Amino acid sequence: MRTEHPKRAAPATGRTEPFLKLSGIAVAYGGIRAIKGISLEVKQGEIVSMIGANGAGKTTTLKTIMRLLPLASGTIEFAGRLLNDVDTESVVDLGICLVPEGRAIFPNLTVRENLEMGAYNHRDAKTIRESIEDVIQLFPRLGERMTQEGGTLSGGDAPARRALARYRTAARAGHLRRHRPDRGVRHDHFARGTEYAIGPSV
Repeated sequence: MRTEHPKRAAPATGRTEPFLKLSGIAVAYGGIRAIKGISLEVKQGEIVSMIGANGAGKTTTLKTIMRLLPLASGTIEFAGRLLNDVDTESVVDLGICLVPEGRAIFPNLTVRENLEMGAYNHRDAKTIRESIEDVIQLFPRLGERMTQEGGTLSGGDAPARRALARYRTAARAGHLRRHRPDRGVRHDHFARGTEYAIGPSV
């Protein structure tokens, strides 16, 4: 599986400092604090999980890293760069990806168009084509449905729909954030999909 990005340099190897660092971040919905003073570090090659009850702030933390929610306080750093004032589009260009829970896809777009949306920031036709080929290799059922609208995938195509929703957004990300990643996906597909998205050691 190909993981190199055509426009973004590969992360430096042998880093000792954290690849991703949250320092005392707090987020509020109106006057209600959703998360208070969360700090964590993720080093290159690590897999880190957040575990907690519903409402504990897991989704809020992921959305905040993606700069979908404003910070009340604290800092977010990625590869030594401060992200506090960076917009979501720029965060994606830096190589950070959030794969949402569930089967959310664009129902009026074909399977191929959904996958192309996930690779749009490659800005390179050859790499987009290669990424789609890699997804089809992982999930041959998607290859049989490329011209079919996503919203018409049947109940029997539920695994393909879930795969499409997840890996549409994950193509060659440098740092992958997954929301409930194994829900509805076979564990062998989950592991192979992770390696496809970010490589075995990033």
